[in-house]
Amino acid sequence: GIVRDVTKDVSIDKSRLFLFGHSSGGHFASYIAIIKPELFTAITVHAGYNNVESLKDLKRKTPIAFFAGQNDNVVPMANTAASAQDFAAYGHETLFIEYVGHNHWYYTAAHEINMDALNFMGKYTK
Repeated sequence: GIVRDVTKDVSIDKSRLFLFGHSSGGHFASYIAIIKPELFTAITVHAGYNNVESLKDLKRKTPIAFFAGQNDNVVPMANTAASAQDFAAYGHETLFIEYVGHNHWYYTAAHEINMDALNFMGKYTK
């Protein structure tokens, strides 16, 4: 509903709608790739993951990037990496980046994370 309401009142290029989520927002962003794959052009997840049940039947394979801190004790990097592997196995263009020495706190690496997210998502149009 938010996307619908915003695009009704603001001129937005709907072929370039991107979603970024951190932690619980990252879990949700990866879930959106499954339940509403047509909604966003590409998605980036930082410190989040999804226990995917079925990705094979999706009509659209949303490009998705997963970013994880090597020292994240809230969302273990292994969980985020496993989600990236699952999405890739089902044909999504997927990127996984491990930030060495980084923990769960987004803001300590925000500049690098944001640049990597923009570089990944900016390659795509619908």
